[in-house]
Amino acid sequence: MQVVPTIVKGKDVMVQAPTGTGKTGAYGIGLIAVLLNGSQDCICNDKDDPAERASRARGKTKVRSVVMSPTRELCGQIKRELCRLANGTGLNAVLLNKENSHLAKTDGWMEKSGGIDVLVGTTGRVREVRDFVDWSRCEFVIIDEADRLMGDDDGGRGRVGKGGKEREEIEGEEAVNNRSFVRQLDSVLQVIPKSAVRGLFSATMGSGVRELASTIMRDEARIVVGDGSSGAAAANGDVEQELCFVGKEEGKVMKVRQMIAEGFKPGCIVFVGDKRRARNLWEEVRVELEVGRVEYLSSEMKGGERDRVVEGFREGKIWILICTDVAGRGMDFKNARTVVNFDFPESAVDYVHRIGRTGRGGRKGTATTLFTEDDFGRVREIANIIKQS
Repeated sequence: MQVVPTIVKGKDVMVQAPTGTGKTGAYGIGLIAVLLNGSQDCICNDKDDPAERASRARGKTKVRSVVMSPTRELCGQIKRELCRLANGTGLNAVLLNKENSHLAKTDGWMEKSGGIDVLVGTTGRVREVRDFVDWSRCEFVIIDEADRLMGDDDGGRGRVGKGGKEREEIEGEEAVNNRSFVRQLDSVLQVIPKSAVRGLFSATMGSGVRELASTIMRDEARIVVGDGSSGAAAANGDVEQELCFVGKEEGKVMKVRQMIAEGFKPGCIVFVGDKRRARNLWEEVRVELEVGRVEYLSSEMKGGERDRVVEGFREGKIWILICTDVAGRGMDFKNARTVVNFDFPESAVDYVHRIGRTGRGGRKGTATTLFTEDDFGRVREIANIIKQS
């Protein structure tokens, strides 16, 4: 709990901690504690600042803090957790989405309520409303999954997936790459007061992220939980991991069918390389179980449909969730018992985040990574992580 007193003291902080260790709760408690103390009255030394008067005249909504993460699903989860922590305090948390981001640009969104205590959104959504919000009283900027947003989640290596295409990322309704995240984040930070406390949080944090972070932070405290002092990828020790050789590509589907036939505990996440493969695998295995027990999640779905699938899995109605890495970042599925890497992860960092969907909050989990002859060149890196954990 070093994070809470650090934030309360108003000090920038960079935190690297294994998946499932409660990073959202840590920064959430600290953020709420400071907001409840009413420090917004002193965040701007000059209350008659011309820029602030201009914002009031235009009816812009005041924002006291902002939390940004790479995916809409993770943003929704963060907002729910913050609302739970702030229950009964009178503080509000607002999730940016397609509808209310449009309102922010048209009608002085939420100005009558006194503003927003915590604004949660993807970098793309926050960038959309950047010029329509009053940031002059913003006290906190939290960057969750910082390595993804700051463009160094692959440890500096190129990321090329099957067919030579860049692996998809989810940002609002569009696919963007790490460079887009960096541009969007930089655009938002330009309008945040320099006095605002900045917090970066992730399970993995390479040298590139640390170097970039030093340009936006001031004498930050660095907190590392577990064996991550070098920033290298380290797996959650509560996850039992194995590598499984399946020969050729067709062996993967056979293995998944075998797992279903032999019986498994519901709460299984199967990771694939892209949205096309997610749907194809769903078509292959859905006949093995009752209707609705297997679903897939990908960027081709509309927001409401993705929400339905995520909630269905969280509630236990869906037993097997097939997905791309959209679910590999920060999503907290307490019922996730097993992770299967159907397609070999593109990097060690992806591996750590994927298997981190299980074994959360002290619970035990299992992770199986399938590999074929084509994956031999990348197996050693994952084997080393398994050995170290």
